[in-house]
Amino acid sequence: MSELRVLITGSAGFIGRNLRSFLESQGFHRLFLIDKTSSEEEFKQGLKEADFIFHLAGVNRPVDDSEFLRGNSEYSNSLIKTLLSLNKKTTIVFASSTQVELKNQYGLSKLEAEESIKNYSITTGAEVHILRLPNVFGKWAKPHYNSVVATFCHNVARGLSIDVHDPDKVIELLYIDDLVQRMYRLITRSNEPKVKDHSLDVHTIRVGELANRIIHFNELRLKSQLPTLLTEFDKALFSTYTSNLPLDALYVDQTTHLSDGSRFTELMQTKHSGQFSLNVIEPGVEKGNHWHQSKHEKYIVIQGLARIRLRRKYDAKVHELIADSGFISTIDIPPGVVHSISNIGNIDLITIM
Repeated sequence: MSELRVLITGSAGFIGRNLRSFLESQGFHRLFLIDKTSSEEEFKQGLKEADFIFHLAGVNRPVDDSEFLRGNSEYSNSLIKTLLSLNKKTTIVFASSTQVELKNQYGLSKLEAEESIKNYSITTGAEVHILRLPNVFGKWAKPHYNSVVATFCHNVARGLSIDVHDPDKVIELLYIDDLVQRMYRLITRSNEPKVKDHSLDVHTIRVGELANRIIHFNELRLKSQLPTLLTEFDKALFSTYTSNLPLDALYVDQTTHLSDGSRFTELMQTKHSGQFSLNVIEPGVEKGNHWHQSKHEKYIVIQGLARIRLRRKYDAKVHELIADSGFISTIDIPPGVVHSISNIGNIDLITIM
């Protein structure tokens, strides 16, 4: 598999960068990366050597509509003509668009490119795959260019306003990791039809709801709260939001509560599963000696030596245990159990709760 020679047009773009990084992680070292800076000779040499082509290059937001034809259909025609001149029968995966059905200039240019690639298959017997992509989102997408998700995430993460012209409009979204893995499976499969149009699993959402979810992610982060991510789409959207955070602002200050001989910090809160806290206790200090009606805690000693005393409310019997950071373990503190923790070592005792 690692010897398969793969060419990617549009390799510096959003989808191209994600595909390249995934293929490299799978051990692909023979990648021919073609972008706007590549020479005609590099383009031709790559087509000459490649066993598999991901044709991702294209134009979707030009200054002038004439660029649609030049960047989509004419570029695809050039690729096909070069393959024919080289007498090559190379498998092609083409990133088309669902907008071919809308008959706009962008869609028409993509449709012409599809026809050129399909004719190449008819002429040579080469296997081709047409992926009609909806709005693709994920890390490395350009705001105000690739995706409305990227635009919303970029602006919200920077405290900028977003425009929602039609909150009830339903859009289809495809997560970049799902797309890249689908592309990868096309390399590893065999005995596919010569020309295959692929349906893709997409997520549908109203634009207003999309904006609200991203704004909610940002509000939670600033309050050090974790969102509830119940679906794969929620996870993908949250991942995309975090990938748009400015690198010089990847921190949120925490409040530390000081008491005699200890420092307590609430690290992160969740809506449904409690919170994560950090407790620092100085040598010789004991904390706790209380119990909870319903709350369940877990202690993890990550530095120092602790003595933990436990007894059920109204019982006299005390159970004592020693927790050493040299042997990481989790200690459950159930409801109704009086508990205390003491630092019996010579350095600060640090506990995650």
